[in-house]
Amino acid sequence: MVTLSLYQSLPNLIESIGQEHFYDQVANSIQTLDVINEIKIVSYSKTDKPVFLGECPMSKLDEMYCESAYLLDPIYDLVCQKKHKDMVTLDSLVTHPGVGGAPLLTNTAANFQCEKYQVVDGGDHWIMIGKVVAFENHGRAPLLYVQGNYAGAIPFTGAKTPAQNVASDKTLARLHDSAIYLMHKVLQKVQENYLPKQSATGLSTGEARLLLVLSDTTSVTLDDLSNLVTIPSLDVADGVESLKGFGLISSDLSLTEKGQEMAERLWAISNQQQADIFANFKEDELASFKQQLQHLLKQLA
Repeated sequence: MVTLSLYQSLPNLIESIGQEHFYDQVANSIQTLDVINEIKIVSYSKTDKPVFLGECPMSKLDEMYCESAYLLDPIYDLVCQKKHKDMVTLDSLVTHPGVGGAPLLTNTAANFQCEKYQVVDGGDHWIMIGKVVAFENHGRAPLLYVQGNYAGAIPFTGAKTPAQNVASDKTLARLHDSAIYLMHKVLQKVQENYLPKQSATGLSTGEARLLLVLSDTTSVTLDDLSNLVTIPSLDVADGVESLKGFGLISSDLSLTEKGQEMAERLWAISNQQQADIFANFKEDELASFKQQLQHLLKQLA
């Protein structure tokens, strides 16, 4: 077999794009390449979770992908969940044109749309400077590339408590006597531990709340959701559209099979979080605590 470099195999691969033998050409190109270090090939099963082929070591991100994050992968959704029979290309994932007709991918964390502002000679390459003409932030945790590795972003929940108290004894006494302050501090500590686990599912906080509520309700409206999930109405509408785009809910707001699986995972995270937080509470103490919270919510309604 002739051994080629990636550059040498590209012409035949490019010519086959859009042709019936494209995937055969992809396989042939891989077989004729020089040895490539750290290449990873993932296999998608019709009945089970995806797996990485070969003996390459799996990172935590790879394990997370195979465990559940693949459910949010548009390629997986097109090929497996929807039994897509046509060729899957970049155009298959594009849902709407941006400024100037540039294609925008769905379910991204954010996007910048730019127009050419200036082209600068950089020696052996050209530096293109763009002017931002449109920007969309969908509130989703982005995938980061940090120090040679991929990483996820989690919401910032506040600064850690300093080793030494900087407030006076009088101020501390006032704060510790304030129920509002104590509730904020407890919520901050809960979020520091809970949000990273919830964000690992690939859903924003609002999307996760919506899915949990929808998993136990029927015939619910957008107004009902706004009251139940305690987020702004605009975010509710956007969150519902995102969940539809992910294939987690249908047009009538009922959960799909994939949505049920994701909701069960979210409930498991929530239940474990509650068990950890109240591990030292007696059963009657926890029941009394919940009763006081319900009483307070009714009073503030």
